[in-house]
Amino acid sequence: MELKRPVSRFLIPKWDLACGLGSLIKALYEPLNKASLQFLTWNTVFLLTMASSKRRSEIHALSIEESHLRFDSSDGSVTLLCQPGFLAKNQLPSMASKPFKVPSLSRTCGNEDEDRLLCPVRFLKFYLSGVKSIRGSHKRLFIPLKGGGRCVCGFYFPLGSLDYKKGLVFSFFKGFIPFKD
Repeated sequence: MELKRPVSRFLIPKWDLACGLGSLIKALYEPLNKASLQFLTWNTVFLLTMASSKRRSEIHALSIEESHLRFDSSDGSVTLLCQPGFLAKNQLPSMASKPFKVPSLSRTCGNEDEDRLLCPVRFLKFYLSGVKSIRGSHKRLFIPLKGGGRCVCGFYFPLGSLDYKKGLVFSFFKGFIPFKD
């Protein structure tokens, strides 16, 4: 009798990052001022997450309070900081949150390079402009898209169900990327 190993299943489809990023500069999204607020929000969250390698909770806790969101005109970057009192999963209670910097692609890519359209700082500026009239008293960077709803950072998968970045990629690119077999 021959022993067989159980069939292993890959639950997350393989995806092509270049193809996915290429979809972000197509008609649904460009020009950014014509993109829907929903797509603009999702893409901003996606690009900031990928550029910063931060956890969902950290992206969700980003603040727009004074000195928590700073654009640097010298290099085009943005410096972000979480809300006061936020404690990251890997942070000791005795340590304060540290700001992190997201570089701008507009300074590293040429004017003719399509990659500059994928700049997370550019998306963030358009997002902030797009939600200005509906922000109200929300101090978090990303606000719920529907009244009383969950913040866009929490729509991907329930906590603990899957690795969050895989879930982020899968849920965002579902339908936009031809998945590889």
